[in-house]
Amino acid sequence: MKADYNKNIGPMADTSYNVHEAILGMLKAGKGKVLDLGAGFGLLSKKIGELGYDVTACELDPVRISHIRKIGLKCDKVDLNCKLPYNDRLFDIVISSDVIEHLTRPYDFIQEIGRVTKKGGMLIITTPNIMNWYSRIKFLFSGIYNNYFTEKEFEGDGYHITPLHHLQLRFMLNRAGFVVEGMKSNQCTGLINCSSAKIFVASLLLLPVRGFMKPRNKILLEGDILIVQASKVK
Repeated sequence: MKADYNKNIGPMADTSYNVHEAILGMLKAGKGKVLDLGAGFGLLSKKIGELGYDVTACELDPVRISHIRKIGLKCDKVDLNCKLPYNDRLFDIVISSDVIEHLTRPYDFIQEIGRVTKKGGMLIITTPNIMNWYSRIKFLFSGIYNNYFTEKEFEGDGYHITPLHHLQLRFMLNRAGFVVEGMKSNQCTGLINCSSAKIFVASLLLLPVRGFMKPRNKILLEGDILIVQASKVK
């Protein structure tokens, strides 16, 4: 979801419904250094800081950087397709909320996250879920995963350009020294309460074949954003 700035209510989150809430639910009030990669307008960074953490945000867009600094947060100008300008094992927690799908070098990005995360530290990474009911039907008939990765997204400089299967993401995390501890979606609390009407309708259409489909994971099948928590073990 592209960032937006509403004149009436100010900056809006650069993500889908309930993603920030899910991320915050994985964190406890405490101390430590947190890196928020691709922080948007700093809405999530601010909430994490209110939990007691020392937050460093990074962004590339000058407008967003200016806004983050105006609300009193540290923000570095960083191109996430390049080497991160931070020392090894500097951060206790790294957050990457709906960022990796915009990058041309996702594997290198994960490697850099592994480099700057302390051993025993935590990574929370989110990305559009290409395994849900709606995405499967859409790919069957159009060859396109979902509304995040349409043909227009690949025009010009591109926007959503890197769809990732959950197994790809797990592989990249393992190679960077992480172990996946948990996986959820932004809204996965039952068939009726899917994250969007499209996913719900798609799930009904696939009822006759659901027993044959894999993986049989409710989280992967219902949410439109995948949220992964991983621990740094190496």
